[in-house]
Amino acid sequence: MRRITRWRWRKHAVEGWSDALAAEVGPLGIAVTCVEPGPFRTDWAGRSLQQTPVRITDYAETAGKRLASTKGYSGKQPGDPVRAGEAIIAVTQEPNPPRHLVLGKFGFETVTAKLKERLAEIEGRREQSLGADFSG
Repeated sequence: MRRITRWRWRKHAVEGWSDALAAEVGPLGIAVTCVEPGPFRTDWAGRSLQQTPVRITDYAETAGKRLASTKGYSGKQPGDPVRAGEAIIAVTQEPNPPRHLVLGKFGFETVTAKLKERLAEIEGRREQSLGADFSG
């Protein structure tokens, strides 16, 4: 079964890089927080948005729809950038800042749903996973 996730706000590469960085610099007393925002009311989808004029028919129902809807979403995102900035500044003042800071209701619901889905998939393969060890 093929599945494509179109609404991916969290960037996996940045998260993975942040995890590796945290492992390397943690022993030096340096904390790394990966900020994972949902949609915020900034200019990224408005005046500053630059989209390719090239459209590929095979992607019309996935990336094509996303490109078409992005511009219309500008100025209607639920996230308040001022509040997000305040939350980010606040964690920099904490003695033990979090590894992940998910911002906004959409971001929180999306990230937690994805983690629950991943955990259920992993737990569903428990016997197969544990069966890969040497017996005894």
